[in-house]
Amino acid sequence: MRKADYYVLDLELTHSSYLIEIGVTHVYGEVLTTFFHTLVQPHVDLDKHVSVLTGITAAMLKDAPPEEECLIHFIACFSEVQHPNILVWGEDEKILRKVANRYKMTHLLKDFVFYDLRNLLPFLRFWCGDIVPTNKNSLWAVAQSLGITQEDQAHRALDDAWITSKVMSLLMGRLLNIS
Repeated sequence: MRKADYYVLDLELTHSSYLIEIGVTHVYGEVLTTFFHTLVQPHVDLDKHVSVLTGITAAMLKDAPPEEECLIHFIACFSEVQHPNILVWGEDEKILRKVANRYKMTHLLKDFVFYDLRNLLPFLRFWCGDIVPTNKNSLWAVAQSLGITQEDQAHRALDDAWITSKVMSLLMGRLLNIS
């Protein structure tokens, strides 16, 4: 059987859709590693609500690289990967494309293949039954239903990418064990 080989992307952003953090994990077989992580200087004020939700403060972003530079580094990380398969949970692909468009870089994402795990939930509910809650589509609700917990409840990009990776691994394991 072919080994799993995919990436999980999570973004944190300001209310005006400027990036403040990028987190990417890589899953190869049963090995889960951090692939890319950076804080991002958004050059707009950080809303207090976003700071409370993420735990990211203006002081943490003060010396972070600017958004355009972070996007270039993110894309460069995939230079050796042909057609990277990237899982997201929610709007992160759309947001990433919007940011790339802001800097005239959308063409650099043309070989990236994105999958929104939320779009697979109806299929997973059909095959996995009650293991996937029907009343919520939030990452946290699905993770908790699978027994995945996290001490810090702040929405940080790398933490959410790790949780999404674990959710995918557990659900795929469940699907592969169905007779």
